[in-house]
Amino acid sequence: MVVEAALALGRLRDGEALPRLFEILRSGSQASRVAAAAALGRIGDRSAVAPLIEQLQHPDSIVRGEVLRSLADLGDPAAIPAIFHLAVDDDPLIQTFVPFPLGRLYEPRHFNLFVAKMVDPLPEVRAAAGFALGLASEQRAVPALLEMTADPDYRPRSAALRALGLLGSKDAIVKIENALLNDPRPEVRDTAEVALAMAESDAPNLTVRLILGLASDNPTVRLASTTLLTALKEKRALAALRLRLDDEAELIRNAARYAVKHINDE
Repeated sequence: MVVEAALALGRLRDGEALPRLFEILRSGSQASRVAAAAALGRIGDRSAVAPLIEQLQHPDSIVRGEVLRSLADLGDPAAIPAIFHLAVDDDPLIQTFVPFPLGRLYEPRHFNLFVAKMVDPLPEVRAAAGFALGLASEQRAVPALLEMTADPDYRPRSAALRALGLLGSKDAIVKIENALLNDPRPEVRDTAEVALAMAESDAPNLTVRLILGLASDNPTVRLASTTLLTALKEKRALAALRLRLDDEAELIRNAARYAVKHINDE
């Protein structure tokens, strides 16, 4: 009952519920904390930022993941330092998700901070910063990302290739092709395959590039485009995503079905 009530208050965007939702967020069960975090993201009051940041230390990764999503929805860059700390989270799924809220919260004034994180001693932080700059469509990051393609750790290399593809960087095509053919890690080669398709596109921006990727002959590109559009909650892609509900690949059909529900906030 608490979970359903919290979610309903979020859908109603009822600001009067904030004190009670804060209380549930701090002391409720796992399920009720998740519901409270989701509701706070929907209500959109930035007074929720500090209580949500506190819960990034919660031991449950499902709670931390929902808090990340809500912080991204609230759009307050004050959460950026705390989110960077999760780049080394013990849950790989949390690590994977960290760049998305960073990319959504990024503003041009944060450029130097993110570039500094790209040379952080921890490879997870370097990877998160580089990929987030690609998600944020920050073209000034291209030189630093090109350097990162030679990182000794495969995670920053993969993140840099992905970001360069999202940015549509023609200058990166040779490096992406080299990674596709020669990188010793299969994860990097798989990323390079998608990045090459993105970089070779003549689309004017990230959203169009990803929407065009949904129609690629390569199922890997279609799946990556679906996943990225889902994480970005890109409503302009809904029509194209609905076309993928009949994709020949079951995995893509399932991903598209989830995408439509997630973006519509159902």
